[in-house]
Amino acid sequence: MLIPTPKHLTSTLFLINLSFFFLIPIIKATNETNWPELSRRQIIARRSQRDLSANISISKLSLTGVGLSTTVFNDFGYNQDTVSQVYDLLNVGVQTLYVDLYWNEQMNKFQLCPFQYEISTAVNQSETATNEDGVSCLRSLTMNDLMSVVQSYIVESDTNLFGDLVVMILNLYSLNDTSISYSQDLQGTWNDTLSSVMTSYFNNYLYTPTALQSERTTDVNNTNLIDGYPRLSKLLFTEKKRLLTFINQYEIPLYSSYNVSNDNDLFFNISAQNSSIIPVLETSDIQSSTELTAKASQDWLFTIDSINSHLQFSEDSVHNLITNGYSPILNHTIPEISDIATIFGNSLWSWGQGEPLFVTEAMKRYSNDTGYIQEAYKCASMSLNGSYQVANCYEEKYYILRDVHDRLNWTLSSQKSSYFHIYQVSDDGDADNDDKSKRKFNVPKDSLERMAVVLYLNSLENVNFEDFWIDLNSINVDNCWVTGGPYASCPYEIVSSNRNFVEMLVAASLCCLILFVLMASLRLRRVPIRDNRKHWKKLMNQYSTSDYDGVPS
Repeated sequence: MLIPTPKHLTSTLFLINLSFFFLIPIIKATNETNWPELSRRQIIARRSQRDLSANISISKLSLTGVGLSTTVFNDFGYNQDTVSQVYDLLNVGVQTLYVDLYWNEQMNKFQLCPFQYEISTAVNQSETATNEDGVSCLRSLTMNDLMSVVQSYIVESDTNLFGDLVVMILNLYSLNDTSISYSQDLQGTWNDTLSSVMTSYFNNYLYTPTALQSERTTDVNNTNLIDGYPRLSKLLFTEKKRLLTFINQYEIPLYSSYNVSNDNDLFFNISAQNSSIIPVLETSDIQSSTELTAKASQDWLFTIDSINSHLQFSEDSVHNLITNGYSPILNHTIPEISDIATIFGNSLWSWGQGEPLFVTEAMKRYSNDTGYIQEAYKCASMSLNGSYQVANCYEEKYYILRDVHDRLNWTLSSQKSSYFHIYQVSDDGDADNDDKSKRKFNVPKDSLERMAVVLYLNSLENVNFEDFWIDLNSINVDNCWVTGGPYASCPYEIVSSNRNFVEMLVAASLCCLILFVLMASLRLRRVPIRDNRKHWKKLMNQYSTSDYDGVPS
């Protein structure tokens, strides 16, 4: 809990508090592996982007993902060490896990390993089995081991600072080699079905089709839903849900002992959600407003790469896909698992590389170039290529305005203004537009809104500026980026005004002063029994002479 403090102390204590929390996932991620650490800047940028998208439909988010079977397990083995590194994947910003699961007909269990092997009490389950392709599997490894790691990440990151959405996409296959022997006592039960396993690990965090259907039925005015799905902030912080699970491929035959209908209440069918997972070859850059509108009407735009070298994701291609509204899933082999962090190193659609700059960095970089006497590097501008960057709030720039009824309709102001002056001129942040009720000073809140601004900028002629103001600042608290103007408060601190603090301090000081005076008086003025011993002795003798001896007659 944050203790109310005056403003100059509040910011300091808050940043110390944040710095402590920043280290938690980093330490966890680097205990046993050589994963690149998320820097403090990257954590701030990711949180800022998440907060910007707070009121965006979860189906419009651009997420990064990894195909665990192809990218992780096939080359590095199906074992506990490799499974544990899924935590590190999630910790560096991967939000989608693309998982292959295999239903073992003889064992009545789902397994991660893509082939069958002997499971019996006569075989050491701590040993590995290897197939003809060189893929090795720890015999004791189960689907539960993976779910346990994902659960640990969700539970340990379940705070307002670090909580974010996790999507799991499942491909279900069947294994039915009757020549493999199994011990009867090791066969699965109802507790080993997909529904029961997911419920046991994620019951409180799992957002289900049943919950979505209930919301669609009751939310007739679309106050909580956008495009048929909940807003990100409502899902994470009101409903406290962190995980969505999709079934993509279902290749279990009809005669199988497994019945997928039992899972319909827990798992979304990706083809039934106005969604698809398309090969990277079928993706396209947005070139016009018509293409933008068409893409904005779709949900969950996943794309997956290939083992073919010319179709594999790189850092640049991932960034390009993200800014065009896609959610790329890395699905090719790599030399080291930790290389995934490098490929996704520029996976934000908002902040540019190396942004947001800290105040001291910005002052060193820009203070000699701007020519402004006053400096406050706590506001964000957007460059012509769509990247957000830190700028001096006192600089005069054009600023972007959004149609209140159409999130893809943006225009620039006709006059320049400092960031502070935009809000001083009018309450709605629209200083020079004739129809102030229709356009507001705003900031792109997802990749498609950002692309709408870029398309608008490309349509302009004689552009004589490099960047313009967007409604994003960290004026209240350093490195806490918020929207709503210069007086917007940081949601991660309890703000206490100086006046309230002084009132609290005065009352406490008076109580302390009174106690101090009382204690001092007791020390200086002792009880005078010893000083008047003779007087007290005389009184006691007089009292004793009046006592009766014996029984009165």
